[in-house]
Amino acid sequence: MIRVFLNDYLRHIRLFSPNARRFLVGSFFMGFGLSVFWLLLNLYLKQLGFEEGRIGSIISASSVGTVLIAVPAAVLVDRFRIKHILMLAAAVNGTALITQAMSVSVWNLRAMSMISGAMFTVHMIAASPFFMRNSTSEERPYLFGVNMALSTFSGFIGSIVGGFIPTYLAQRGVALLYGYRYTLAGGASLAMFALIAYSAIKARKPASDQRHRLRDYIGARDWKTTAKLMVPHFIIGMGAGLVIPFLNLYFLKRFELQSDAIGRIFSIGSLFTATGFLIGPSIAKKIGLIKTVVFSQLLSIPFFLILAFSQNLYLSIFGFLFRGSLMNMAWPMYNNFAMELVSEKDQAGTNSVLSLAWNASWMVSANLGGVMIEKSGFTRVMLTTVVFYLFSTASAWHLFRQKRDIGRKTLPLNNRPTV
Repeated sequence: MIRVFLNDYLRHIRLFSPNARRFLVGSFFMGFGLSVFWLLLNLYLKQLGFEEGRIGSIISASSVGTVLIAVPAAVLVDRFRIKHILMLAAAVNGTALITQAMSVSVWNLRAMSMISGAMFTVHMIAASPFFMRNSTSEERPYLFGVNMALSTFSGFIGSIVGGFIPTYLAQRGVALLYGYRYTLAGGASLAMFALIAYSAIKARKPASDQRHRLRDYIGARDWKTTAKLMVPHFIIGMGAGLVIPFLNLYFLKRFELQSDAIGRIFSIGSLFTATGFLIGPSIAKKIGLIKTVVFSQLLSIPFFLILAFSQNLYLSIFGFLFRGSLMNMAWPMYNNFAMELVSEKDQAGTNSVLSLAWNASWMVSANLGGVMIEKSGFTRVMLTTVVFYLFSTASAWHLFRQKRDIGRKTLPLNNRPTV
């Protein structure tokens, strides 16, 4: 069974275009650097003396950047070479992260978080149309899955390194605050290595008759389909924003773990998440994309309940690993489903609107989650997240059950398009 699975994957990976492979290399570096940042930023802010409510406001600032850039980013994707957009996003994102790592002012931290969030959103919005233009329906679900799995696997390495270095430096007399700061800056610098891979992408400028005006993203669109796609995305973002940004603080506060131990847990979590990304396309090929999304989200909920109530470290780690694997299995499959559901001319715009929906909800809930955790701990906020996840899953099935066969059939390999 495992051999069949691996052979199937290798067969589809061989179909990846050179441009797609270059993008994947860039994703590896982005995932490595950002995983260091996501692991340590909250711990760094806590070391600066910030409470969860203020930390939540800094985290949510990244979503403000996303909300502001989401639609303009789609315009950029349709009007300029994606290669140049990706290079710009990587450079500015890395610079903002380094500046954030060196800041102690809450306003500077918020500003850099907003800029970083905006640039990472540009990168994410460009990714799905890029894959659609540089792949065929046969290997496309695998490309979406491998991209997420590769960035997550790089996160495995980043979490180990990011968790180890501050503790290592502290043992040698470096203050923990500065250990966090130096490690964050190093991770941000490595994220900028994605520039090298993106610079090698071969891309042509979109033809003038394919370019959209800004008003096209508002008027010339199948808004009925787009609105349906937004609903589950918005609800799941509300639930995720309440607690996911604070999971490192969960292990710090409930079990008093240090950064190296938290890093090891998150690194193993990255492997579990990557496994979910890789398994997702094979399941989707058998049951369809939307069924894969629904089943994986439902199966994750019991593990979230373990996190909410457990006072045992090993049981909580068990819940953390399987929750992450199952929930994140749904992410690339839903993106793939959304891109298959809309026309090519609407793909960049739809991706930007979905990003807008997710981050608008995340912006609100991350602020609220920080305050809730500060006042009442993690159990109540996690139970609230479970309710949002149930509503999101139910809405996805209700809205798209008639489209449940999308992704189930493998179509013949067509001539490969280019950007």
